[in-house]
Amino acid sequence: TINVAPGPITSPLQQQVAQVQALPGTSIVYVSGFDGTNPASWKSTDDGATWTKLVTPANTGAQASLSQISFISETQGFGAGTRQVLNYSPPVKVTFLANTAGVPDTMKATSFVQIRGGAKNLTWDNFSPARMTNTGGGDYWTYSGYFPVGTSFNYKFFTNAKSAITGADNGWEAGNDRPITVGDNDTTINLQYVNAFSSSNLPQFAAPFLTGKTDTVVAYLRVNMKGYEAFDPTKHKVGVRGSFAASNWGTSLIMKPESPHANSGQGNYADADKIYNLAVYWKRSLLDSTSAEKTMRYKFVIHNINAPVTEDWSLMVDNKDVNQYEFTMPKKDTTALWKWYGGFYNPPTGKDTITVKFRVDLSTATQQKGFKAGDTVIVKSGWDLSANQIYIDTLKKVGLLGTIYETPNRLIRGVTVGATLNYQYYSIYNLTEVREIFYDFDYTKTDNAAERRKLLVTAKNVTVTIADTSVFVDNMRRRPTFQSKARLARNVNVTFTCDLRSAYFHLLNNDTIFAIQSSYKTLTNADKDSIYGFGVWINGPAVGGWGNTNGDWGLGLRENLAKKMFDDGTNGDKIAGDRTYSMRVKFFRDSANNTVGQVFKFGIGGGDNEAGKGGFGNNHVRNIDDADTIATIAEDFGSINPKYYRAWNFTTSKPTSVERIDNVIPVVYELSQNYPNPFNPSTTINYSIPTEGRVTLKIYNMLGQEVATVVNETMVAGRYAATFDASKLASGAYVYRIQAGSFVSVKKMMLLK
Repeated sequence: TINVAPGPITSPLQQQVAQVQALPGTSIVYVSGFDGTNPASWKSTDDGATWTKLVTPANTGAQASLSQISFISETQGFGAGTRQVLNYSPPVKVTFLANTAGVPDTMKATSFVQIRGGAKNLTWDNFSPARMTNTGGGDYWTYSGYFPVGTSFNYKFFTNAKSAITGADNGWEAGNDRPITVGDNDTTINLQYVNAFSSSNLPQFAAPFLTGKTDTVVAYLRVNMKGYEAFDPTKHKVGVRGSFAASNWGTSLIMKPESPHANSGQGNYADADKIYNLAVYWKRSLLDSTSAEKTMRYKFVIHNINAPVTEDWSLMVDNKDVNQYEFTMPKKDTTALWKWYGGFYNPPTGKDTITVKFRVDLSTATQQKGFKAGDTVIVKSGWDLSANQIYIDTLKKVGLLGTIYETPNRLIRGVTVGATLNYQYYSIYNLTEVREIFYDFDYTKTDNAAERRKLLVTAKNVTVTIADTSVFVDNMRRRPTFQSKARLARNVNVTFTCDLRSAYFHLLNNDTIFAIQSSYKTLTNADKDSIYGFGVWINGPAVGGWGNTNGDWGLGLRENLAKKMFDDGTNGDKIAGDRTYSMRVKFFRDSANNTVGQVFKFGIGGGDNEAGKGGFGNNHVRNIDDADTIATIAEDFGSINPKYYRAWNFTTSKPTSVERIDNVIPVVYELSQNYPNPFNPSTTINYSIPTEGRVTLKIYNMLGQEVATVVNETMVAGRYAATFDASKLASGAYVYRIQAGSFVSVKKMMLLK
């Protein structure tokens, strides 16, 4: 066999030449071609002969359509050999299609996918030239090669998530070799799924999901839960909700975890069991070219393991994955490339170490029936890659009396000086973790970190005590509270009230109330005198769920009069026209909605406009006092985001008195002494800022603990007077501190009751 080119045989011309058998002792080969019908098709060379001296394949002039080739060999010159004519069939192109959705690994478009086999132009090692090419960035791969007609050989797929491999790397698929016999014409082999999902000798075209239904097609979905740090397969289950009929955004289809690579020892991904999959069956009749329903939209969610699949969105363990995926369904089974839950995963990068003691005051949680003596409270720290792992510690009661709990000192590795350590408290109810009710009002993004507490790491190798004991609802160090999952002790008539004055003063302060799910109903200063006429609606599981006939919010909610609140002296409203709206709801101990803890949100005019700009998932969570058959849950509009509604003090339920003194633009920063001083219970603090910027004015006790935030906002240049109400503080000396840009000033004041 004469090998005329380095590397594999990839063209019909090379294949023809490679079929020429030289005579013993031959030193030069001449070749020509004949199409089998036209003698004129013999190719000539420049010397007029009908033979071409073989130097490169291009010199032969042969064509892929040739059915015969002729060759002559010589030892001492042209014509000294014997001419022979051979019947010959050119090689045909074979195209292989593969799908890697059955490989429990993080395969991507740049990964290594290869065909290995026993054909003349394949090998059984990593040098096999048949490396497949990804098509479209998903699970689909292709390779085309030329093979002699009638050749029979076996082959297998080899996959590795890396882009380049050596002979030491793993990735052989499971099961028997795959057979092929090359026919007379170019051909494309039907799609084959790389078998890393079954150790059995499956049929050659088996898929990792059930196929063959004539009335449906499959959408195969996969998610990698390593993107969610808190995921625990012993406590949680993963679901998909979407636009497909089996879900309709209200029912979760539960996914199943994948098994390790079926060919033992050939798997490369240690966290294969963190990948979950689900086959969604789609009616074939919906997939005609004009159907709007052919576009599939879906989202991944997390439930407690015993939760119903129809669980309300607000009660889920997590549904904050900001990604809602979609694709247009073809008229055949298809797979969607795996996704990280949450959209991404990055390993921790911190290299510093600190020691932390966590301390909490559980008196508010006890008063609100979210915690009782004997319950267990834990803290999880290191969220959001803020440490090298999630650390879990149990808080123990300090002393025999009181409500202070704390952990032993905990050494935490993998933090970064200048960044935050993110953490969260949980109560344990019936062996189920109940996350605290917490929202970071200063956090500007919409990911899960909005629901984490944060400690700024200022130095390494230090010991820090975090005291989450503040009574102020807008303080990062406020006391934790929990939703009670306990069953109601009895039937209870609950009156929900919403004080709308906070919204009025917010608009009066030239701020905006945003409708975060539609433009209805976004409100500005021009609407301040109309909001009481717009009215208030309540939405959520506490009143039957988020859904309404014509839409969850906006006009859909407004049309649902069963969720409308009143300020006319009826429906539980005590005083008509006092700007506090009310609605009475009866909760039955033996009904489906029978837990003490309830979730809800208010909306002016029916709009989803209470939580502030970007406040998705920020809802009221309150516990019913079921000691009697009558109870009240009283809230101020916007109390779920008190720093956004800066014109209202949610601790005192009064307007926040931060007023512009005059129109003078000062030339220097200044913080004045408060007056009166000493004071009881309120005092005024004047300050001046010459340029626009962020201003914070905070109150500290003599231990250096922050007890109140008076101002935390961007302000224009001017002179201001802020009123501080200390009615909930004990007598004693306090410090107030202002920061505006690089200007910092601190002064003392005295509270005497």
